[in-house]
Amino acid sequence: MGFDNPVGQFIDIAWGRDIRNAQIIGVVNDFHVAPLKEPIEPMIFTYPRRFELEGNVYIKVHPAGIPQALEHIQNVFDKHKSPKMRFSYQFLDDEYARFNRSEQAMVSVFGIMAVVCVLISLFGIYSMIVLSTRHRRKEIAVRKVFGAEAVDIAAMFIREYFMMVLIANVVAQPVVYWLMSRWLQNYAYRVNIAWWMFAAVLATTIVIVLATVLGQVLKAANGNPAEVVKSE
Repeated sequence: MGFDNPVGQFIDIAWGRDIRNAQIIGVVNDFHVAPLKEPIEPMIFTYPRRFELEGNVYIKVHPAGIPQALEHIQNVFDKHKSPKMRFSYQFLDDEYARFNRSEQAMVSVFGIMAVVCVLISLFGIYSMIVLSTRHRRKEIAVRKVFGAEAVDIAAMFIREYFMMVLIANVVAQPVVYWLMSRWLQNYAYRVNIAWWMFAAVLATTIVIVLATVLGQVLKAANGNPAEVVKSE
């Protein structure tokens, strides 16, 4: 509004059909009074010169003293109210929860889908590793006969699956970044998608896959190569 020091200044505000000259007695920090997808709009808090049929008053109380504060507010209201006035209250936290209800539901759904997808992927990786090691038992046995250590054989398999994980992340992460960026555009105030988030996803994926691979490959590599060659 162009005021360097607004407290004490007078402004004209609409009050029903009237225009009233009101004095600014304080300024509060910006806060949301609408869904988080909308920007914070300018707001003026006013109180009537006389008690009217309805009106809103924002009161800040300490969480530990809410019951005592409500009782005191009720007593003050009952002392000054008109016969047609009714006392009711609601908490701003509940309003914020209502604003975010759809987002919370979406987060829950995506959380369940993510867990299911991870489990399906782990089962698929485990099955693929078991099948691969069984089909390559003779190769593993021959490598051991020629002096390869179990660690070397495990490293060979790890390199193969590491490349698969890397390619999968290279394909998936740009798509995820694009989708998340489009979703965040719906919000007036939003966080930035940092590079370390994608690095963390890549590292977590590698650890999960390699832990699954390592157990099966070491089991096959530590077997008796003579028995494998003899049987095949």
